[in-house]
Amino acid sequence: MEVNTEGTPTIVIPVIRIEGAVGAAADLIAGRVYSVTYPAALRGEVWAPEGPPPVEGQTDGSGNYSLSFVPFDVKSGHQVALWYVRPDGHQVGIVRSVLFVRVYPTDDHVNGATSPNTLVNVSLRNQAGRLKGTAQVVSDGNGDWGTDVFTGTQRVEIDDHDTVTVTAGTNSTGVFLPRIGILPDAAHDWLQILSELPNTRLEVRWDSQPNMENHDLANGTEVTTGPQGDARVDFGPLGGLALGVHGNLYYYNADGNCVEPWWRAMVGLVDPDEFVDDQAQRLYIIGEGFQRTPRILLGTMWPPSVAITDVTFLSPQLLQVMIPAGTPAGVYDLYADNPDERIGFLAQALTIKNPTPTVTSVTPDHGYWDEAVNFILQGGNFVTGASVTLVQSIHVITATGITVVSATQITGTLDLHGAAPGLYDVVVKNPGPGQPSGTLLDGFRVAPRWWLWLPLVMRKGS
Repeated sequence: MEVNTEGTPTIVIPVIRIEGAVGAAADLIAGRVYSVTYPAALRGEVWAPEGPPPVEGQTDGSGNYSLSFVPFDVKSGHQVALWYVRPDGHQVGIVRSVLFVRVYPTDDHVNGATSPNTLVNVSLRNQAGRLKGTAQVVSDGNGDWGTDVFTGTQRVEIDDHDTVTVTAGTNSTGVFLPRIGILPDAAHDWLQILSELPNTRLEVRWDSQPNMENHDLANGTEVTTGPQGDARVDFGPLGGLALGVHGNLYYYNADGNCVEPWWRAMVGLVDPDEFVDDQAQRLYIIGEGFQRTPRILLGTMWPPSVAITDVTFLSPQLLQVMIPAGTPAGVYDLYADNPDERIGFLAQALTIKNPTPTVTSVTPDHGYWDEAVNFILQGGNFVTGASVTLVQSIHVITATGITVVSATQITGTLDLHGAAPGLYDVVVKNPGPGQPSGTLLDGFRVAPRWWLWLPLVMRKGS
């Protein structure tokens, strides 16, 4: 290999043969270095989160070596690098592991590393233990391997709570896939992580430019989930999160194997972002990276509860959707779930309001200040959860036992005991954002009861 950069000498590095095998039980790497002067200087490294410092050592007079990482506990999935350090300081190395497995649930792919030229068997089972698919592949001369999983010729999806079991030679390991939801919000410059991994360190990486075909994953940060498994990455101090940027997340389990879901920032805005639910509403989702058959979901919390079925793909930057009339009022997060399993996300993307109620009459329209009155209220646009109050200046009487019989009728009870006498406005409020209200001015009268005491006068002789 020749290396030359402007203004520096050309460096020529012969690629030599190096053999190595990781012994997880003994926490070491051992093998042989060929065609160099012995004893040769070596350095070993464990590529793992919070791994040990590099270990220095030498070959014996025949090129054989054994480097120990004790007291660090080398797991079967850890990747271990062995470097031959040349006299000029440059290095030639190999990377080995007992059996390393990386699962890509968003791309339904499995790869990893083991001994070179080794038969690798993969099986996939669901949470109930049912076999979903299998695969078989031979690792290459460096020990690397990769495969999809199949049932016959049908490619199988890898889902949350599945287990991938891999056997290579005499080594075997299993990787359970916890739920890891990744919600990139480009409009607010943050990434929300919803997982089943409490108090767990995760690494997040993302490309330096949007829509990169060959991902450089040049940017990275680490987060630790909270007690419920949630975490958030704030991209504000990191330069922001642009539409179309791809990224991934690394979760390493106790054996050093990796689950690596991918994500894409896709949703920029929704137009319009506020409307009343009394009729179907067309709206547009503007973003980057949409595919032809996305699912659109709305939710006021996780997981989303409203699926929108009328979705039209207009371009990778534009979707048209129809929100059905009668969709429950609320402030909704929006999820655009692509066929490639990337989820675009926009927090509080859409505000759906209930219609404004109208109040035309209340029967009876009066009551006394020492009684409770059952009433029937007539009007329009009443929805379940509506409230009824009587309002006079600072005095407010709240109705109880409310039943929304229909969109035009409400029944309930007004407790008038001790109420100030006079005319009251009748106010109906529908629930949801803005609490739209309708009022019947001076619609109800609270009246006092008067008792007249007449003295009885007795006259003599009468």
